[in-house]
Amino acid sequence: MHSVTYYIYDGTYEGLLTSLYYVFKSSENTPKIVPSGTNLSQELFAEYKNVTTHQQLAKTMTEKINSKISKRALSKIYYAFLSEIEGIETSIYHYLKLGFQKGNQVDEMLSEHSVHTVNQLSQKVSRERHRMLGFLRFKKLQSGVYYAPMEPDHNILTLIAPHFKKRLADQSWIIHDKRRDKCALYNGKSLIYTTDNLPANKLLEHKEEEQFQNMWKQYFRHVSIPERQNLKLQQQFLPKKYWKYLTEKNQ
Repeated sequence: MHSVTYYIYDGTYEGLLTSLYYVFKSSENTPKIVPSGTNLSQELFAEYKNVTTHQQLAKTMTEKINSKISKRALSKIYYAFLSEIEGIETSIYHYLKLGFQKGNQVDEMLSEHSVHTVNQLSQKVSRERHRMLGFLRFKKLQSGVYYAPMEPDHNILTLIAPHFKKRLADQSWIIHDKRRDKCALYNGKSLIYTTDNLPANKLLEHKEEEQFQNMWKQYFRHVSIPERQNLKLQQQFLPKKYWKYLTEKNQ
């Protein structure tokens, strides 16, 4: 008799949902869901299952969560998943297991570790998404495409790209998550996500963009009177970890 079953998936959200489908179908008592590449010690009585992502099973799981718990719960587990915190998959499993028993009241049960974890991480991801919508800076490349690099703590690319698809609907642009080497590409019609590397020679800035950035930096220096600067307050609303790609901070 095995003591624990490891479900090893491809690291995608659809892969997680597929794994959850199999877990709940099997009624496992001690399942652990881990992304491929995880360093697992070979346990004597453990069972290891490689999960192949199945879009229809992922859709079935989505519909079950939506109907048995709530649409809000579905959103929370997606945001929590994007936190990329180690072990989040197992926390999501326990959260859903409780949710299938308690329905939409599950989010009121904050004394439960899994509920607290999912709520806390989904809120962190949501806050970073909100911040990045305001902090992201696009610069015009020689190709005419607008390019915005970022290095977020969490995997929020799919959360912010649709916003800019609406806001910059008539422009071609790239949002580049340099920490994960992932990009959102928009050509004025279609939005796609890719993990292909961007050639450095494709990221040369347009001369007009360089002039604009210099003007913006000069303006920021003029309005930031030294005796009026409150760096502690600035960092409260604009954490220093986001300064790297802000035009007004690169002086």
